[in-house]
Amino acid sequence: MTQAKPSNPGKEVARKQKLSPSELNIHYEPLPGSTKEYTPGTLFSDIRVPFRRVHLSYTQIDGRTEKNSPVDLYDFSGPYTDKDHVINI
Repeated sequence: MTQAKPSNPGKEVARKQKLSPSELNIHYEPLPGSTKEYTPGTLFSDIRVPFRRVHLSYTQIDGRTEKNSPVDLYDFSGPYTDKDHVINI
């Protein structure tokens, strides 16, 4: 009979060895190539809805260089990628 592998092996290691966040090599910094932005909510304007503005590289077409507009994506990463938020675990 084979034993089932854990669904999240990193979690198993952390639980067994009780590693600190610094030992787990967890990064709390903004993501490269993008910025975290906020827009006010539609129904409740005091709610800030996070999104990530991804800055795209230029496109080369027939010897011309064209700038690409950034792409906005919903950002569910919480405060961990907000450069203005201090993380203290």
